[in-house]
Amino acid sequence: MAAAGDNGNGKVTMAVLGAKLDALMGEVKELKGDFKHKCDQVEDNSEAIMGISRDIDHLKNGVRGWSAINSVGAVVAVILAALGFSK
Repeated sequence: MAAAGDNGNGKVTMAVLGAKLDALMGEVKELKGDFKHKCDQVEDNSEAIMGISRDIDHLKNGVRGWSAINSVGAVVAVILAALGFSK
């Protein structure tokens, strides 16, 4: 009993090999496109993360500034209270 693609002497024909190679190439091109799409998503996400990181650093600097101002205000309040200006 001869297998599919068998030309009678046990060798697979070039047409069958060509069809299988074409199918594989199609799958490789599809995977390559999917991979590029995922790489683009990773790059976009990396840029977004860097932007968020810069925003966090900016907020931290703002908090430090307000903390310093608050500390100075507390020191002034203590001095005024010690001098009797609390009433």
